[in-house]
Amino acid sequence: MISVGIITVSDRVFRKEYEDKGGPALKQFCEKRGWQVVAQAVVLDEEAVIGDKTRELTRTCSLILLTGGTGIAERDVTPEAIHEIATKELPGFGEVMRAKSFERFPHAILSTNHSSFAFPEAPKAPSSASNSSRRPFRTPLNC
Repeated sequence: MISVGIITVSDRVFRKEYEDKGGPALKQFCEKRGWQVVAQAVVLDEEAVIGDKTRELTRTCSLILLTGGTGIAERDVTPEAIHEIATKELPGFGEVMRAKSFERFPHAILSTNHSSFAFPEAPKAPSSASNSSRRPFRTPLNC
């Protein structure tokens, strides 16, 4: 069973000025596949906050999906935050996500998406992800 954590990165959603659409959409996507969503959070567009929440979820989640914070505004810093945690980038995955999004939303071309994963024994990996026998790797993935 894949245990999933979902993080929505948005100042406006965090301040309750805007409805979170990305988090619930990801939850539905996961549940359709039989994956268990064990944690959901909404955080501000701040590198430290994004990184801290992602590290926290590595304790209970084998897959962490992030949505938001990938635009071109100065406060859109999700890729930078995840880059600090990730040990391996998957640029092809991000390119496909952007291309698929572009088919429906032309503004998706302005996305700075990031796809990556972190091995627990690697230097950048969160120390809480050290139980490699139970979960071979943690995957923060920005969508």
